[in-house]
Amino acid sequence: MFGRLPTDVPGALVDAEGDESGATGFFCADFPGWVATAAHVVDERHKLINLTDEYGRLICAEHLDVERVTGGDLDLALIRCETPAGISALRIEWDGTVARELDEVIVAGYPYISFHKPALVVSRGEIASFPFLRSGERRSLRISRVTEPGFSGAPVIDTRGFVIGVVEQENILEDKKGNRSIFVTATPAYHFVTFKH
Repeated sequence: MFGRLPTDVPGALVDAEGDESGATGFFCADFPGWVATAAHVVDERHKLINLTDEYGRLICAEHLDVERVTGGDLDLALIRCETPAGISALRIEWDGTVARELDEVIVAGYPYISFHKPALVVSRGEIASFPFLRSGERRSLRISRVTEPGFSGAPVIDTRGFVIGVVEQENILEDKKGNRSIFVTATPAYHFVTFKH
């Protein structure tokens, strides 16, 4: 049984070609005054325009202070933004051994839909595996397909209401016969420990 759903934060982005897109972040109780998201959301290829709440009200605007993990393969970032009144910040699960294959999870994000204001979309899925990255010793969370573009940076939340991962990307695999498999990878949330001073 899931607890109260989070109040995620939609973000507006502009890429080098001037195309607008969206992404997701969440207020994190473990880092008061910061929004947690994926690093690729706020990398050099994208300009973060603003952060709004689920009703489209401006929370933070340009010149946002961003901290990304430098080096390595962690897709995590923090954006300085005071937590508005009435927001329930999410807590990170720091124990990497709690999550197991077939555990139920939810992912709450803001897919970008043309001509529409951001709307929170909540999807239910399960953990499929914990594969190693090719580039090192780090594992990812592999979860069933529960996202759309714009979910990058969204929290992967377990049934206790703790964040166990941050959405990296949706992956599509196709075999020679044309059979497709779609799944989502996420960075395990306990890697946010790299931001603790």
